[in-house]
This record gives sequence, C-alpha cells and structure tokens, in this order.
Amino acid sequence: MSEEMKEVNLEEMEATAGGAGKKKTVYTVVRGDNLSKIAKRYGVTVKQLVEWNNIADPNLIFPGQKIILYV
Repeated sequence: MSEEMKEVNLEEMEATAGGAGKKKTVYTVVRGDNLSKIAKRYGVTVKQLVEWNNIADPNLIFPGQKIILYV
C-alpha cells in the first residue's frame, strides 16, 4: 500500500454518509412521528435510520421507541 492510500473503516464511512456524523444520539419516538420526519429533523436518510436500528418495517414505529442516530 502506498503512503497516499489510507485504510477506510466502512462503518465510519456509512455513519458519516448523507450528513450524518459520528456522535451517537438516541431519539424517543413521539406520537405523530415517522422515519421521514425524524430523518429530516436530524439531516440523515430514512435508509440510514432503518440500517442503524435494524427496522424491519420502516412504516411501523411507535411512541416510546428508541431510535439510534449518528449525527
């Protein structure tokens, strides 16, 4: 490997994609929330929220549920 090439940590790269950062934040879902609203509020994508939280059905979240974000 040349000096110019650096190793890339794929988890870090995924965590920072789409406006997301490295600081772990836990958000508690409130009535009326959906993943789109949460994603927009924090500057991340719905896809990232689904992946970070292993959400099987992105259309099914509930008040009180804890959502992990990296911002």
